[in-house]
Amino acid sequence: DLWSHLLQEMEPSISSMMRPPAGEAWQIVKFELLSFSVSQNALKSESDKIIVQHLTVSDRCLAWLSYIHLIEFGGLPVKFYDPANSNPTKLMKKESFLIPWKTVEDVKANPDTLLALFEDAIQSCTSEDASTEKRIVCLPLYRNMIILQQLLERWEAAIELSKSLLKLNPFDCQLLKTLVDLYLRTGEIERACDVWLSAFEKNPQNAQVFYFMCNFFVMQNRSDSIPALLQAFVAAFFEYVPQEKHPVDLLRYFLNFPMPIEFTPPLYKGNFMEDVLNQQIPYLWQIYCLYQSLHGSSVEATDAFEAALGAVMQEEVVQQIWMDYLVFMNDKIVKSNNQVQEFKLFADLVNRCLVTVPTRYPIPFSTGDYWTNYEFHNKVISFYLSCIPKTQHSKALERFCSTMPSNPGLAFKLLQQYWEENNIQILKLQAKMFTYNMPTCLAIWKM
Repeated sequence: DLWSHLLQEMEPSISSMMRPPAGEAWQIVKFELLSFSVSQNALKSESDKIIVQHLTVSDRCLAWLSYIHLIEFGGLPVKFYDPANSNPTKLMKKESFLIPWKTVEDVKANPDTLLALFEDAIQSCTSEDASTEKRIVCLPLYRNMIILQQLLERWEAAIELSKSLLKLNPFDCQLLKTLVDLYLRTGEIERACDVWLSAFEKNPQNAQVFYFMCNFFVMQNRSDSIPALLQAFVAAFFEYVPQEKHPVDLLRYFLNFPMPIEFTPPLYKGNFMEDVLNQQIPYLWQIYCLYQSLHGSSVEATDAFEAALGAVMQEEVVQQIWMDYLVFMNDKIVKSNNQVQEFKLFADLVNRCLVTVPTRYPIPFSTGDYWTNYEFHNKVISFYLSCIPKTQHSKALERFCSTMPSNPGLAFKLLQQYWEENNIQILKLQAKMFTYNMPTCLAIWKM
């Protein structure tokens, strides 16, 4: 893994040092064409097998995705690097990503050529060994391929590819969600429902699938079906559930809440495995919070979110719980008779979220080295801005920038806001200040 990581770091660093001066456009074109040629020849692993064999399959997938991103957007994925530092640097984050196509107009290369390139990538990563395990590792490539087919409105091909991948990994929630979204885009709502219901029926003890399914029904304004589904979900763990046992009480029992003295838990099924249940605790918390926000009182829902934030440790789930909590609190404002007080509670919760969620992350394969990642914080701030009038955006952004002066995403958002308000003088002053706060961020200097 270390060799693979170092090889993956090598090419972007060398590319950064070799890049010609900015004014020489023809040299840049030649440089990019050379980069494409070298990257593709290496990744196809025909003449450079000795290099490629040191790349793990997952790193080879990321290298291919980076190459396709380079073709489409003229640069390497920004998610891999610290946006505040434009110098040649280490890979800060190694996670699969979605190529940021928004519309079909964003697709620069010939679509059929791109689809063929994805096929080349998959063949290279599987080394012609299309085993289930290797195809699952290639899911990041498949997901981006499906997105491209969706943009091209090749619905049938995208649906068939999604179905074939689900045969390999039938309970992958992202794949299930992709297939559901495709059915929704083609107007086949009942088929979309059947995807989740079928996955739940095949694995009724899968808390993650159940949570995603409940979210889907909420989005379809069918949250009234969730109590019955919750009853079926908790019943899947027990031999028999008496009618007087409320499913929420059993959910609380799973989550180790203190139970009344008279509470007697039902008998677990013979095939019950405690380890399997323990692995699903984070998703059980999400289910509990979702149910209480829909069918519990305001106090019960708030208590559920607070308890979940104190119990769950997994970063991705914690962030999702925070977002669900903020959405719930914002919805309360609309329904409240005292909107001023409720908005103050909401704003305080946003600030608490920004303060308590960590921003420092370890750099892969670098002992004791960290970097600052504001990606989630910027998502929270964007949601907060969507909840307040446009006239208050610049003041709010100024306040957030004062607490996160080295946040480039936030800096650009503030500068864009000044531009939209035609506040050019303050925009220039603020841009100059950001060059002091983030001296190695080339994008700020280009402003």
